[in-house]
Amino acid sequence: MRVILDSTISIGIAAIDSGHVSEGVFALERVLFVEPHNNAARLELARGYFLLQEDKRAKDEFMWVLRNQPPQIVHTNVQRYLDAIQQRAGKYETTVVGYVEFGFGYDTNANSAPEDGSFDSPLFGTGQLSDENLEQSDSLYQVSAGGSVNHPIAPGLSLYGGFDGYLKGHSALDDYDSMVATLKGGLKHQKGDNTHRVGIVGQRFALGGELYRRMMGATADWTHDLSKQTQLTLSASLIEMAYPDQPIRDSQQMTLGGGMTHRMAVKYSPTLFASAFRGQEMADTSSNEAKAVAERVFYGTRFGGQIGVRSNVSLDASWLIQRSEYEGINFMFLTNREEIRHQLEGGFTWLPSKHWKVRGKTGYTRSNSNIPLYEHERFLTQLSLRYDFY
Repeated sequence: MRVILDSTISIGIAAIDSGHVSEGVFALERVLFVEPHNNAARLELARGYFLLQEDKRAKDEFMWVLRNQPPQIVHTNVQRYLDAIQQRAGKYETTVVGYVEFGFGYDTNANSAPEDGSFDSPLFGTGQLSDENLEQSDSLYQVSAGGSVNHPIAPGLSLYGGFDGYLKGHSALDDYDSMVATLKGGLKHQKGDNTHRVGIVGQRFALGGELYRRMMGATADWTHDLSKQTQLTLSASLIEMAYPDQPIRDSQQMTLGGGMTHRMAVKYSPTLFASAFRGQEMADTSSNEAKAVAERVFYGTRFGGQIGVRSNVSLDASWLIQRSEYEGINFMFLTNREEIRHQLEGGFTWLPSKHWKVRGKTGYTRSNSNIPLYEHERFLTQLSLRYDFY
């Protein structure tokens, strides 16, 4: 059956590409009758409907693809078709989507602390951290919700906005319960193979029931499609961070980044991505104490991939490497802090029905530092259920 379905998809795509659109649409409709969650077939069917000028059916299928969070290169191509449908209809429709999600899991190091609290200071000699400052494990739950809106105002030009928030709680470690709320909005311009966005973002982060950090800044990014399978991205941000109870950590952060995504035109449509970034964080206070905790240069890379093993099941994995070099001297250890962080993550996504999504993931983080108090390891495993609405 699998071979027959894959062959039928190939026949449908070939028919559409050769101008026999109706025949191709018929073949792809047969595939979706058997496998309604086949993303690749649904995407090509939407393209066929578009070429037949059946815009309502095309839009419904394209929106279904977007709701299932495809790779960015697919998302950009779908958005172009949706913009073309709106222009062809002579009107601009506002698109609103949202989600709610509940998950639970286990964190082996909820406070990101070292396992062994012993240290040797040039000034104070040997010492030992108290038990509450060592790594602590706990089970957790997380409730998330969010949404986004896109409002076209002219051909290729639209306003966008969004909200994301989550509440994470622990069974025993209440001091590490957290709540995050993020707002963003801006202007998007799309023409040909290029998409530009400029916007603002704001965030409030609470820890243990108290406001821990406020964040406000500006962002910009440019996306260019080299082909239907390959996409380039450049991004920049300038963020102001404020810590109400620790003003010595207040800072400004500038970041530049770039990346590439490639979707392979083979069975299971594997998608590979790689990115690199470099940034600088500058303390608002010029004292050495502030520079030791809030002024640094950081850079790194992230790469990974995603593959659809079934029509409604995909696997993904990624690896992040980041190095940070702090400016101020840590007087307890008479050196500038340096740190390398590795973060590996893998997971699966299962789409049991049109609106529902099951997501499982596990991650490993290791932080190596020349100051032992900042070294730690962490395993985090989570399982979540998400509902998308529109």
